[in-house]
Amino acid sequence: MLGVLIVDDDPQTRQVLRDILEPLNHCIVEAGNGREALPLVEECEPDLMIVDILMPEMDGLETIRFLRRKGYRMPIIAMPVRTDPAESRYSEFARSFGADDVLLKPFVATDVLEVVRRVLSHEGPQGAPSSSATG
Repeated sequence: MLGVLIVDDDPQTRQVLRDILEPLNHCIVEAGNGREALPLVEECEPDLMIVDILMPEMDGLETIRFLRRKGYRMPIIAMPVRTDPAESRYSEFARSFGADDVLLKPFVATDVLEVVRRVLSHEGPQGAPSSSATG
């Protein structure tokens, strides 16, 4: 069973990701921001982390950078918003801070499953998923 930590300030986004990943027998843990996620990383030792970029208190970029500096090596998928004009900059920053790949929001289930498969198989970033639906 794969442990997945979903970090997003939007409960609906967390629920959508949970609905996509739980049927695959993944154990899901959730946090509303990076500050809430840090103790969960230590406690649960997730196999994968999916983290929103823009959140209150401790955003995704800060969270990724903190975890990598502390030596955590679990794959991290960053989620910038597709419609944000700064999206490409956020994607670049997330990767430079240690994100393994990017999942653009909004997303569909196939986007999530493809990015998760890619990071878990260590294929490396392949660019942004091309579909656009609510996620």
